[in-house]
Amino acid sequence: MLQISKGKPPACIAELQRTPGATWASVGGDQKEAMRAALLAEQGHLCAYCMSRVHNDPHRCGVEHWRPRSDPGTDPFHWNDLLAVCDGNAGAPHVLQHCDKHRGDAPLTLHPASPAQNVEDRVAYRLDGRIECADADALNLNCRRLLENRRMVQDAVRQRCLNFDATALRQDLAEWSGVDAEGRRRPFAGVALALLRRRLEAVEKRSKRTRGNRER
Repeated sequence: MLQISKGKPPACIAELQRTPGATWASVGGDQKEAMRAALLAEQGHLCAYCMSRVHNDPHRCGVEHWRPRSDPGTDPFHWNDLLAVCDGNAGAPHVLQHCDKHRGDAPLTLHPASPAQNVEDRVAYRLDGRIECADADALNLNCRRLLENRRMVQDAVRQRCLNFDATALRQDLAEWSGVDAEGRRRPFAGVALALLRRRLEAVEKRSKRTRGNRER
């Protein structure tokens, strides 16, 4: 997962909140498209949960409620709780589905858009592609489809930065943290960032020890 900085909601959110009796069922197609566009811009066009590429297409991108709408008193238009998610392998058996399709109404612990918690500090990626975090099972983030995609990113980044010094590692970190000309982040960016941060920390520690030995 990646930390999401929420921006200004589209005008339709305020309109819906002002409309007496408005429910999620009353949201129009144009309103949902505006929500998806704003959410994808915030998220760099990546799924809020699995970090796969998402496009503004009603069949390939959903507007997810982090707090289930079934919870009593939930505001279905609370912008901080709205996230853009992938199709979750919809149509496949439940064991192969992921993200919101697998989650259903299960409560979650990690909120990618919560300023109170940095989800990137609460997630660990293993060398075999597995992700370890509080909601991995609820979202089925270790299904084969996602595990293999994460492992491919890890292998490519590990091979690329094998002999990088601290300067080169920081440059790669900046590139994986940024967006392209269309505002898109690289798919599974969180996996690469975690690996690069670990590698940079190890390089800096080694460099510090070397300097210390020379000064003795």
